[in-house]
Amino acid sequence: MDRQLRASLGSLGGIARRAELLRRGVLPEQIDAAWRSGEIARIRHGVYGRPDLPEAVVRAARVGGVLAASSATPSLDLWQPPGASLHVSVRENAKGLRDPDSADRPLDRENHRVRILRDGARLDRRRERLHVGLRSCLRQVVTLEPPAFGLAVLDSALRRHGLAREQLALLCAELPARCQVVVERASPTAESGTESVLRWGLLEAGLRFESQKWISDGIRVDFLVAGRVVIECTSFEFHGSARDYERDRARIATAVRLGYTVLEFTYHQVLFEWPMVLDTILCAVLRG
Repeated sequence: MDRQLRASLGSLGGIARRAELLRRGVLPEQIDAAWRSGEIARIRHGVYGRPDLPEAVVRAARVGGVLAASSATPSLDLWQPPGASLHVSVRENAKGLRDPDSADRPLDRENHRVRILRDGARLDRRRERLHVGLRSCLRQVVTLEPPAFGLAVLDSALRRHGLAREQLALLCAELPARCQVVVERASPTAESGTESVLRWGLLEAGLRFESQKWISDGIRVDFLVAGRVVIECTSFEFHGSARDYERDRARIATAVRLGYTVLEFTYHQVLFEWPMVLDTILCAVLRG
């Protein structure tokens, strides 16, 4: 690739409109030659990018905007809520939106797998070129997602990015009143999105609990409800090896010998079978 084109494209985050490249002194024939050789990709008419850009970023750019909301969470090292929709931030008056998988087709307004957010005017066009930034993403997620999922994303921002309470207060001021309770409940103590979602459910149910509670030397549990019921969130990702399995069974056996009732729930159960999970917890508490 021509050195000038490489430098110009790099300074623009790896994706640029043809006009932006021309303003930086790149010649039309340089752009066309790089495109024909496969050194750059044409994402849509007049928009070019590095061929190694993440697929989700390319699909959002093909639509005519930037990756947003829950679709942007992996790019920001945040927990990702479940769902297959592609979220794209565009300007309020954006026209000519295209299908994310083919720039030759206009975007079908009935395509519910693409969610358009007409808030692009709020983005920093110098920094938010591939996807929205952290603050924009959190604002979008908390506004759009169910509260439990919004809480899980906020918790991951606190845990992984060291987001300060002052930053949360600024975010809270930008949100509708109905969303502010989500920010108020955010905590960096949750070690997974599943824990965050379960914590929201316990709070909504009015149950008394402690999270990340030490019940003996060397044994810390995800939740201790009503003083006697231990709840553990399990997953194949972190508990899938034979060694982990043996260790977890030993921890449970110790907790039972100490007089606790132990319940284990998976990601799928907590996120998609919450009534069953809550009913099981309530039964264990009442029997205790």
